Amino acid sequence: MSISLSENFHASLGGKMFRLFACSLEAGSNAISAASLDLAFIESSWLCPTKQTLSAGSTSGMVLKHSSASTGITISGVDTTADACIIGVIGW
Repeated sequence: MSISLSENFHASLGGKMFRLFACSLEAGSNAISAASLDLAFIESSWLCPTKQTLSAGSTSGMVLKHSSASTGITISGVDTTADACIIGVIGW
């Protein structure tokens, strides 16, 4: 099974794009490219689990990433295939 993304919302805000996706994940680490979110770069991202079976040592709840622009993000700590989350991103 691969990562599944379903866009729920998108808008242009202050010259950047804001996108919300429902996301089904694979077990292990999950890399999501900016291109798969219809962006060139990701500046900020939010992750909110909706179905979660995390591996030992992982954190749950909302995760915020804000840094210099990158071409992708990685979600780690996923223990079970078909874990799901809502992911929000700001980028361009």
